Amino acid sequence: MADISLDGHGAVAGRMQAAAPGHSRDEAQDWLSAIEKSNLSTRYYLTIGILVLQEMFEFYDFFLVGYLVSVLAPGWHLTYGQSAIMLLSSGVGAIVGSLVGGTLADIFGRKKMIWGGGLIFSLGAAGCALIPDGSWVLFSVLRFVVGFGSIAAVSAQNPLIVEITPTRYRTFVSSMMVAP
Repeated sequence: MADISLDGHGAVAGRMQAAAPGHSRDEAQDWLSAIEKSNLSTRYYLTIGILVLQEMFEFYDFFLVGYLVSVLAPGWHLTYGQSAIMLLSSGVGAIVGSLVGGTLADIFGRKKMIWGGGLIFSLGAAGCALIPDGSWVLFSVLRFVVGFGSIAAVSAQNPLIVEITPTRYRTFVSSMMVAP
């Protein structure tokens, strides 16, 4: 590993970081200043609203499954271990989804990961509605998929909100994302 020191902007200390070809550092600073001074638009509020709804439905599904398993367990003659696996599988999927989703969001972009995670979540939830009676293993696998997709999307939502929100609103808006 190289032994280097970085300045406050993440550049190697003592070296002038080159701007992108055709652009100056002053243009980048003007762009950032324009974002910070801008007013929040209708499109911004719609984006925040859609992200809040997506997160709300995904977390609602996380909590709903606890009640669902308590109803299914007697009819499916499940042991406590089988019920526990059904409940824990979405949590394990969430752990994997946060690791994979955050990495993929950095590589492919936050919006694509939000859409992709939402699609994976929706397919897993729809699959749960179609499983036959007594298929607790399939239910557990699909709950893993639900947890993976849900948290993969959420792991990209919060950084996106921070990135598109002017500094003067950032703390309030990013705090409200975890309120629902």
